[in-house]
Amino acid sequence: MAVRTITITDTAYQALARLKKDNESFSEVVKRLTKQAHPLTEFAGACKGASPDKLREAREFFEASSRISSHDLVEVAAGKRRRA
Repeated sequence: MAVRTITITDTAYQALARLKKDNESFSEVVKRLTKQAHPLTEFAGACKGASPDKLREAREFFEASSRISSHDLVEVAAGKRRRA
């Protein structure tokens, strides 16, 4: 497997780290964020026990994700950009 080294800002790293799931590599995070289609099974159980505020925030995030690029979503998650 070929490996590449990239340079990202601390802010971008922190944004990726927040989006990283347990036992997921940063390469897997990037691939997950840049894939075009997400099967519904990927989200199964994700909202179990979430508060109404968290559900509202998630809905707004996913609505924004259909209008902006994955790069912009990372900036939103990092707090560098306001949600659309």
